[in-house]
Amino acid sequence: MIFSGTTRVTVRLGNRQLASMRTRNPGTLGHRRLLSADGVMGLIEKTPGVCGGSARVVRTRIPVWVIEGYRQLGLAPAEVLDLFPSLRAVDVEAALEYARVHPREIATEIAENESA
Repeated sequence: MIFSGTTRVTVRLGNRQLASMRTRNPGTLGHRRLLSADGVMGLIEKTPGVCGGSARVVRTRIPVWVIEGYRQLGLAPAEVLDLFPSLRAVDVEAALEYARVHPREIATEIAENESA
């Protein structure tokens, strides 16, 4: 889903409202902010030419597939936060939710990067 102009964004994870803000979507720059089935918006994005266009945590170059890969290896979200000090708990939660909603996409990216 691509947004343009200024939008009021309410970020929710499950039934919990995490933030409400007015945001100017950089849609003209090729960014895509993603909305999961759970309503997490603005925390995960895809940008052509950044991280190979993979879904990543906004404000970072940390792809969702990396965070999901660590989860598959048995790391708890708190351990992922220790590995990536720039991440917030809500970032990790959003990445894991994105991976849950898009399992084939993330599995493909993990497999491609393991064989690289």
